[in-house]
Amino acid sequence: MFYIFRQYWKYIRPGAMRMATTSAKSEVLVTTFLNDQAHGGKLVSVLVNPCDKAQAVALTIPGHPVKSWQVVSTDPIRLGNAMPDSAGEQLVLLPEGSITTLI
Repeated sequence: MFYIFRQYWKYIRPGAMRMATTSAKSEVLVTTFLNDQAHGGKLVSVLVNPCDKAQAVALTIPGHPVKSWQVVSTDPIRLGNAMPDSAGEQLVLLPEGSITTLI
């Protein structure tokens, strides 16, 4: 459980504002926050893929186009480890049964 909650605690800072976010995959749960300027002013999205197969998803955050993401994933193999950045990618691959944070 520590690794799951760490996805929120480590990257979403006090004072962050929740943003409207949509995902084309209804089974993928997503929340997005905008950290305040004192904490870098970065968007942070946490995606939960409860499925038993990997999912490729694209996010839409109205008014906030994103060109690349730093990707951190927690699943049975990657316990909060960084994954390759999604520079220039429209889709992010979520491993099965994972919590993935996009920064």
